[in-house]
Amino acid sequence: RTFTMVEEMFNETNEKKFYKLYDKIEKYEGISDRMEVEIANYLTKISEGELSALGSKRIKAQLTIVSELESIADCCYNLAKTMIRKKDSKISLSPSLSDNIRKMMKLVHESILEMQKNIELGYLKINIVHANELERAINNYRDRLKKEHLKDIEKKEYDYKIGVIYADLFSECEKCADYVINVSEAVDGINKE
Repeated sequence: RTFTMVEEMFNETNEKKFYKLYDKIEKYEGISDRMEVEIANYLTKISEGELSALGSKRIKAQLTIVSELESIADCCYNLAKTMIRKKDSKISLSPSLSDNIRKMMKLVHESILEMQKNIELGYLKINIVHANELERAINNYRDRLKKEHLKDIEKKEYDYKIGVIYADLFSECEKCADYVINVSEAVDGINKE
């Protein structure tokens, strides 16, 4: 939900709605911080009891998942703060740079949907292959954007301040996707010896 708000914020032209989305993202990030602590404390209490080997693996995986989900919320908040910096600095990205960010966000959104499916399927039928394919696609796209960005900066295609915002956006999206794949890998790890 929070990442969807980030996408909406990136495309929002109405200033009032833009800042309202930012406030919601900030609120959700705070909620995710508190939830991480509450859930981790609960899981830690459970782990103090006697658990089967599988139960122990599940607790460990769930602790990882909780931490990674909170990190995804942090990335969403960082993306929102970058968009605030962009707006406050009166920086606008060219249509092609904006399209690149939208494409990156679309890939990350798709990976989040795959992660959610993997969590819902539990530990039995997850599709780690597709999750890994999405992760590779995101990494490859980030690498391509980084190369193009460095060439464009050299050729002075756009101002350096624009470049910083642009690179922060696509890099933070890729970082978010790293946390997303970590969740699917934690779920998948339950089935492995």
